[in-house]
Amino acid sequence: MEASPESFSLSVLPGGPKRGQMGFHMRTLRMLLLLVLAGSFAGCYYYAPGPSYAPPPAPSYGYPPAPVSGPPDMVWLPSPGVYVGMGFSYPLFFDGGTYYSNYGGRWYSGSSYRGPWNNRPGPPPSLHGFQPKAWGGYQEQARGYYQSNPNWKHFKPTH
Repeated sequence: MEASPESFSLSVLPGGPKRGQMGFHMRTLRMLLLLVLAGSFAGCYYYAPGPSYAPPPAPSYGYPPAPVSGPPDMVWLPSPGVYVGMGFSYPLFFDGGTYYSNYGGRWYSGSSYRGPWNNRPGPPPSLHGFQPKAWGGYQEQARGYYQSNPNWKHFKPTH
């Protein structure tokens, strides 16, 4: 005798399916098989990371302090080819009508040695090779030029 679909039992219930339940059991079986297959492939995917972005710039914690003893003597240094604020504890330069300062590892520019200061992404081209740890050497050079030749290129800012 050949088994008919009605007599074929896929049910986990004792006695098998009742008449008309075979379609329900086949759908259930297919769904279960689909879920098993989907679950087995769930861990098999490739995650492509999104584009990487540079971190935002570090926050600025203030502007360079204004000199307290009046305008600085700005002395010309042939190398790097800019004026240097003589006697300053932090780097202060003048080049092409603009003051530049490196303070706290950040670069600033302004129209006066007193500011207001604007953040810069980096040094101006004339100071691209400047290293803050070399500031003492710049000060020594400025004093040497200024003291050995009072007519050496220098100025005292008025604003």
